[in-house]
Amino acid sequence: GVVLLDHALQRISAALGRPLEGCRISSAKFLSPAQPGELLDVAFETTVSGAIRFTIRAGERDVASGALSAPEGEPA
Repeated sequence: GVVLLDHALQRISAALGRPLEGCRISSAKFLSPAQPGELLDVAFETTVSGAIRFTIRAGERDVASGALSAPEGEPA
């Protein structure tokens, strides 16, 4: 689970072009195990409130999903 979350945070940070240090993982669900060597995709969206919702997929299968929230007083 930790490796999946780290993967998601790195991909989201790279896509946004900024670090996500200090963001909190406000929710995380692990829906299906990922196999070693399996290719994973990370999709995300930023909400009006500044939270970031993400989904990790292996092909058409959801592996994990969750949400990030920014530290108090900062946008995500």
